[in-house]
Amino acid sequence: MRAGRKQLVAYVVPREYPEEEEEGKAVRSGLINGYREALAARLPDYMVPAVFVLLEALPLTANGKVDRKALPSPEKEEGQASAYEAPRNEIEQGDVRGMAGGAEAGAGGNTG
Repeated sequence: MRAGRKQLVAYVVPREYPEEEEEGKAVRSGLINGYREALAARLPDYMVPAVFVLLEALPLTANGKVDRKALPSPEKEEGQASAYEAPRNEIEQGDVRGMAGGAEAGAGGNTG
């Protein structure tokens, strides 16, 4: 995540955290896609988290509250929205200019 740029991050503790590294990637990707689809069906687009971070457990303070300072930084993971990708051809350039209203947009959608 870029400094100064805000985005919604979901820290999720699934019932069964994937242990194996190889199998875990596929399971994590499936879980994240499921969370994203379920939330997108119920929430407006701007309320669906851009990044999902799966954790084995939430870090807690001595008082039992979530220790926000101890949460991992939302790095580029499977659950993160894709980075800006420039339009690849004239058709995409025309499409994104019309949709974005002059905002920065690319082949993956509006990023601004």
